[in-house]
Amino acid sequence: MEGSIYKTYKHNPPHLFVPDAIYMITGATYLKESFFQDDKRKEYFLRVLIEKIIRFEWKLLYWVILDNHYHILIKSKKDASALVKVISQLHSVAAMYCNKLDRKRDVKYGGIIGIPVLLMKNHFLPESITSIITL
Repeated sequence: MEGSIYKTYKHNPPHLFVPDAIYMITGATYLKESFFQDDKRKEYFLRVLIEKIIRFEWKLLYWVILDNHYHILIKSKKDASALVKVISQLHSVAAMYCNKLDRKRDVKYGGIIGIPVLLMKNHFLPESITSIITL
């Protein structure tokens, strides 16, 4: 695949970045704590997600944000390696926001963990999927 980048990491599984591809990202809070237990936090997370997606010229297709994890489907542009920046900036900003609301001085929260999965053309994407902010 032309333009693809394969990266290995010390503490994460390897990632394949492919231009113009769809990725499913699942992210969970550290120790599955409910950091997004109210609509205000979920809405903030969604606003930051949209801001980062627009900044890096990706496209947000579908999402669900729950109390302790989220799932998103996003489509990459030419520089698929920007996914790392999109997710790390999203997690960083969301962590700082939750720390501020919870009056935490140190950044022990630090941990939303995102796992990208590259969806190939033969994956099933039902037309009936809807975007959900809260359940």
